[in-house]
Amino acid sequence: MTVDPAFVDRAEAVCTSYADYNAEHLLRLPGFSRFAPDPDQLPKVAAFLDRNPAYHTLVSKLEGLGDPSTGGTAWTTAVADLGDGQRLVQEEVRQARARDADAFAAAEQDRADSNAALHADLIAAGLSPNSPCLAAQVDPLQTTTAMH
Repeated sequence: MTVDPAFVDRAEAVCTSYADYNAEHLLRLPGFSRFAPDPDQLPKVAAFLDRNPAYHTLVSKLEGLGDPSTGGTAWTTAVADLGDGQRLVQEEVRQARARDADAFAAAEQDRADSNAALHADLIAAGLSPNSPCLAAQVDPLQTTTAMH
């Protein structure tokens, strides 16, 4: 069962500022490869990821909405996925600050896999593919490094 439309609207209202942030803040680091990073570039990547408010407060704000009247199990799964993503980003930040390219690349792969599951679970909960909640969790490294 999917989340009721009124709850989806409230969740998407929460997600909109995070999606807007992601659309406006792109990693501009020419030559950066997330799966074979230059250790000297990693501190900049750490700072970039750590500044993103979605990786600090999005889950708690969505949890603050309470439970939807329908689709509670689907919503709980999606929010748990968001929490996993936040933990994985913090692992990436730790590894990037340590300039550990191999550990960073492994954490990035884990986060990419987590994002795929998250997107599937948000869709299963009844959010549209254009939902700001999906845009709030876009992979900023994949999106921006493909442009450089």
